[in-house]
Amino acid sequence: WDVGALNSIGCIVRLSPEKGLGFLLGAWKKIMKEYPNLSLHIYGHGTYKEYYEELVRCLGIADSVRFEGTYTPITGIDEIASRHKIFIQPSLFESIPNALLELILRKRMVVATNVGGIPEIISPNSGFLIESGSTDQIYVALKNILDNEKDSKQKAVDIYNGTRSVYCYAKNIEAVCNVFSEYSK
Repeated sequence: WDVGALNSIGCIVRLSPEKGLGFLLGAWKKIMKEYPNLSLHIYGHGTYKEYYEELVRCLGIADSVRFEGTYTPITGIDEIASRHKIFIQPSLFESIPNALLELILRKRMVVATNVGGIPEIISPNSGFLIESGSTDQIYVALKNILDNEKDSKQKAVDIYNGTRSVYCYAKNIEAVCNVFSEYSK
């Protein structure tokens, strides 16, 4: 796993208002003023795609935001995870998003909102929790990662090498799978 420059950020999200993408895009405008060489890659689809594309144009960030569309379930996540070291999940409300679980298990650094079941799978040792609905919180989290790139790289390496407690959540995931297995009989 290359720990070079943190030059692109991924976001796997349904293109709908409850997923908080508008807040991420607002924060991205601020980030672009300080880090003009970054790019944001949004994976997903939804009925609000045209709205978000127009918002990106209006905010003047179209050169740095790419709508990547959907990916092949199960196998496509590997390709996406290999493209980015950092992922952001800006949901306003959520249960436990599968994409987030998949990224954590692939040892990616994640910034996610403190909603629903997300705090059960993210800790300071495996990613960054932020409050939902706040462009400022998204901006500050990303800026901290980028301003402290050396520390962020080390945290990402620690997560990747398993020296941070990312796998303590494997038991939670296993428990959820056991519940599904028990009730699907």
